[in-house]
Amino acid sequence: MNPITDLSPWRQRQVAMLYRYASLDYMKALDDILSRVIEGHTTPAIEQSLAASYAEVMSSQQRMHNDPRLWERKMRETLTEMRQLLREDINARSRGRYRAGSLNHFFKQVCHADSYDGYRMSDEYHVCEHFVSKYSAPTDSILVEHLRQQPPDERWFTHHLAQHLLDQPDLPQFRVRTDITARSGESPPRAGVYIRQDDPAAPPQFAWPEKDRGQLVDSGAAKPRCGWYYVELKHSLMSGTEQR
Repeated sequence: MNPITDLSPWRQRQVAMLYRYASLDYMKALDDILSRVIEGHTTPAIEQSLAASYAEVMSSQQRMHNDPRLWERKMRETLTEMRQLLREDINARSRGRYRAGSLNHFFKQVCHADSYDGYRMSDEYHVCEHFVSKYSAPTDSILVEHLRQQPPDERWFTHHLAQHLLDQPDLPQFRVRTDITARSGESPPRAGVYIRQDDPAAPPQFAWPEKDRGQLVDSGAAKPRCGWYYVELKHSLMSGTEQR
């Protein structure tokens, strides 16, 4: 058994998580979740997630809302704005651009810009932010450039494992392509997941070919410009556009 090319079950799960959270299908699934809430067609799982966000946020706010209809209207308006930002990223991906982070950028603006004071004072906004971030944060960690400088590590994979097992319990099939290689800091030949050539314990990374973006990142005690093998996803979770 080759410890590099024969992926352990845990390493396969990590590869599956990266492919799933970086996929266009996952972004569309989040769009569907937001649309269901906006249109009032939620599922029990979505309702449970919303209730958890409400409980988490309001436990520190200690405010009383006497008009449920006003609360729901403001929630729908806020989620509609967030959905539009997500759709901008989806449209860019449909054109082959690995754009993400519009929601993350919006959340940061609300935290720091004076023009967003109204959002900061809104309980509805904070509940929506907490709810949406649970789904958008994994994608941002993989695709947003400044976040990618600290690529997903073992703690990241462990943190997102439970939700991923609910979302995708079955592992797809993978094949390590030793004939397709990349080096840290350089544009890889294909979009997808890569594993270190010299360290079977190093977490995999998602990378894609784009000028000044998407490169593999050295982390920890890794040697500069270390080599990586491409991990091919046989049963694709990604659209035809993404496989090019």
